Amino acid sequence: LMGDVPLVVGVPVGQPGTPVYAAAAPLELDGHHQRLAAVRQLRAFSNAASDQAHQLNPYLLDDHPGVRAEAATALGEMGSAGIALAAELLVHKDWRARWCAVRAMEVAAQMSPSAVAPHVQSLAVLLDDPQESVRPAAAHALGKIGAPARSCTRKLMSKVAPIRNDQLSLAAIDALAAISGDSVKRLFRR
Repeated sequence: LMGDVPLVVGVPVGQPGTPVYAAAAPLELDGHHQRLAAVRQLRAFSNAASDQAHQLNPYLLDDHPGVRAEAATALGEMGSAGIALAAELLVHKDWRARWCAVRAMEVAAQMSPSAVAPHVQSLAVLLDDPQESVRPAAAHALGKIGAPARSCTRKLMSKVAPIRNDQLSLAAIDALAAISGDSVKRLFRR
């Protein structure tokens, strides 16, 4: 400690675009604030994505939702290496990994929908995930992919429940609008 400010031990060092080997293991970082800082440092150095995507793995299963969300965003920003790891995690047994993988795909789709397009069927399967929070996240990701996710329209339509305003129904409507146009949104929100 320096005064009352904790030092983040093992935070990656170096110049952007260079491999980072100094990141401490998440278990060595005491509070979620320190783990969050470590993920943010990895995110700042994401130009060396192929070396760092796997360093995010333990953070994707973190107990703190803020750490998981930041790690998922970082993974989605890591281009093809991040997409490849996220694709592997879409079928992980732990719902936290699946949620992070879906969130990473959504982030990646904002930058390059065509890079994520090969994974639309895997994302569509997660519309039926046993974990409630994964389902609307999958719908959001499909919506960010846009037109390349058109093959999932029927599955998304099956998730719209006009008498309910649950997260999955609303996310499915937004995804359908992104894929098929605003006329879909007007149809369901009368």
